[in-house]
Amino acid sequence: MTNTTESTRPRTRLPHVLATLYGLAIVFVSLGPFSPWLPPPPGTPFFLFAPAPARWLRDDTLLNVLAYVPFGFFIALLRRGASPAQRVVAAAVIGAAMSFAMESLQMYIPPRVASAMDLAANAVGAMLGGIAAAALARSNAREAIYRARARLFLPGHLGDVGLALLLLWLVAQTNPGIALFAVTFDSDPVAPTAIAVAPTSIAVAPPPEPHSRCSASASSPRYCCDGTEGPGRSCSR
Repeated sequence: MTNTTESTRPRTRLPHVLATLYGLAIVFVSLGPFSPWLPPPPGTPFFLFAPAPARWLRDDTLLNVLAYVPFGFFIALLRRGASPAQRVVAAAVIGAAMSFAMESLQMYIPPRVASAMDLAANAVGAMLGGIAAAALARSNAREAIYRARARLFLPGHLGDVGLALLLLWLVAQTNPGIALFAVTFDSDPVAPTAIAVAPTSIAVAPPPEPHSRCSASASSPRYCCDGTEGPGRSCSR
């Protein structure tokens, strides 16, 4: 890339705005719900030295990698005229530092779980974003993007902020749980459905009468085993 190209390129701070806003979004997602802030229980090891989990979730690891790819991409584009190696190293180091800060703070928020595996996945994602940015910086596509941005959107920093917010909003729709950027969000928990159960009346039958040894017979004596007399009643002895 020549110095003439660098001087004639439209000036834009779009990578800086995107990196800043995306970094704030990472903080918002990583530290939510932001309460309660409590110190770890005594004897809790720092997350880097905690025992490795017995199992790891492939989907969760992949999500942690993908979440930091845009951040590393924007970081790698901050410096003009940087070499590909410098872009990749900057993206990996700053991405790992951001993840380290988020995981360390998550130790003070009981709903969140700090993990060294998450840190490693975030660092890999930031490095992949830096590789993609280094490839873009060496191609003609970057110049085309700069020219399109200057032609289609407002010039200056105001246009950069507006375009960055639009792009960040589009990306955030992949996770509608983010209240700040979601199209729809219901902060009230769903109330459990009340099921009315009618009380069941259980009829208790009276205890059976003791078996009587008295039987009716026309030719039997006139007295019974319970001491009563009656016509046609006999007592079985």
